Amino acid sequence: MHKVFYLILILFLTQTVKSQTTDTVYFKDNLHNKTSIEDYTISGIRNYGEKGKGITTYFRKDGSAYATFNEKKGKRTGKGTFYHENGVISRSGSFKKDRPIGVHDYFDITAVYIRSEVYNARGKIIAEYYKTASGKKVYTICDRLSSFGKSRKETKAFARMGVFIDENLIHPPIAKDLDEAIVTVAFLIAPDGSIEELEIVQSIHPALNDEVIAVMKKMPNWRPAKFKGTAVYSEFSITVNF
Repeated sequence: MHKVFYLILILFLTQTVKSQTTDTVYFKDNLHNKTSIEDYTISGIRNYGEKGKGITTYFRKDGSAYATFNEKKGKRTGKGTFYHENGVISRSGSFKKDRPIGVHDYFDITAVYIRSEVYNARGKIIAEYYKTASGKKVYTICDRLSSFGKSRKETKAFARMGVFIDENLIHPPIAKDLDEAIVTVAFLIAPDGSIEELEIVQSIHPALNDEVIAVMKKMPNWRPAKFKGTAVYSEFSITVNF
């Protein structure tokens, strides 16, 4: 009886060892261009179990961690993480058959969040956003970006915005004495089309800043950006010439 048990145990352990494989692969510049051990910049140590599934850890030539992925038969499938050279996560998201899917978050070398990208099932980027200090999710890429007024055409929207600014902007006397009387203002367009978080990003004189802010506050609601049918926050900037 004991002999039979030991025989089964040995067969089980042998099969487990056989199903567990470890090998090293080499890449040039990125994880799509395989190369030889003599000419690599990234190496990957694959630890695969049954059905060719497992985790691969990739390293730069200097030994620092480059990325870690759940893989299946050499393709990224599941959770994936990239690292900065100092070991801090630079990007985190999911993959399917080597293609990014869902939301991928990006971070700087101090682990501070930068932005997020959204991918569809085919690995195509369909949206990009960042989060403000107040927690607002601001889209820079989405299905439909914001535009001034009700116009669906970008050229018409810009033209109407120019007319609105010209009709409402007051030119303070100081503007005539300046070589370049311009002001650039950045702001957010809220899901209801209103303007929020006005910020002067290029300033020549405080008097000009005040007039630009006054005009911005008079603006009618914009046509908000949309993602998957839902109105979202977006950003915009305008340079006003006096």
